[in-house]
Amino acid sequence: MRRTQTGWRRRWSRNWLKKFIAISLTVAATACGTIVVPVQGAGPAKKSAKPKATEKVARKTDDTAKPPTKELTKVIADNHPLKPCIVQAEAALKALAEVKDYSTVLFKQEMVQGKLVNQTLKMKLRHEPFSVYLKFEQPHTGREVIYVEGQNKGRFMVHETGFKALAGTLSFLPNSKEALAENRYPITQAGMKKMLEAVIEQWKTEAQFQEVQVKEVPGIKVGEQVCLMIETIHPQPRDHFKYHKTRLYLDASTKFPIRLEQYTWAEKEGGEPVLVEEYTYTEVQPDIGLKDVDFDKTNPAYDF
Repeated sequence: MRRTQTGWRRRWSRNWLKKFIAISLTVAATACGTIVVPVQGAGPAKKSAKPKATEKVARKTDDTAKPPTKELTKVIADNHPLKPCIVQAEAALKALAEVKDYSTVLFKQEMVQGKLVNQTLKMKLRHEPFSVYLKFEQPHTGREVIYVEGQNKGRFMVHETGFKALAGTLSFLPNSKEALAENRYPITQAGMKKMLEAVIEQWKTEAQFQEVQVKEVPGIKVGEQVCLMIETIHPQPRDHFKYHKTRLYLDASTKFPIRLEQYTWAEKEGGEPVLVEEYTYTEVQPDIGLKDVDFDKTNPAYDF
């Protein structure tokens, strides 16, 4: 009998303790604004939850937390100093988009591996399919290069002169070490259209920030062509500014971008800006009806 009474008392004590804990938790939770549901058996009480509603809220929060798309980040305020520059450049791009092909003489200077490389070459370019023929005048006089998008496994062909010609026709990938030994950009980026698209993208990126000085100078001559010169300057070097000074020259009659100059900041305080890129297109002849044979190494006019 004594054992039975002792066991009954123990069970009663445990049940009473459970109820006391549950009541205490309920009172405390009510004071904190949280509803607590007592759970049968040992262990702490758990908060009531509505998983479906919580999941919906979480998804909604995640959607609103997503960063803006690339297009949204390129929205430019109408009063930003670079906005007129972009408008002018896009008008030039539209004019150039109507041109199917052209021939030109290209003079370029590029900073490659710390050295300023000068080249003068004759160019034929067709926009569709993108095709380029180059014949070097200085240096490597007589060197010929052909690239046609979608052909030759994505490679461009090169024919050298003199002793090097004994190697025959060589081919390289546009981004290969050999291709970029004397060039800042691959041949896939050649021509006025690709050059102008890069400038527009640059200005759109820079237009997300301030610290820019803009100047437009009409009536400047590049060779015999009268041009509008657009100059943008960022006084202080910043991570988001690629160049210190950009000068774009638009032909006043055709609107073609016939010259581009890009400078970085001076190496020493009070020094001159450093030229890293300059491209000048002269003798531009648009829509001359270039055909596949103009970008074929079997063309009898070429020395491949």
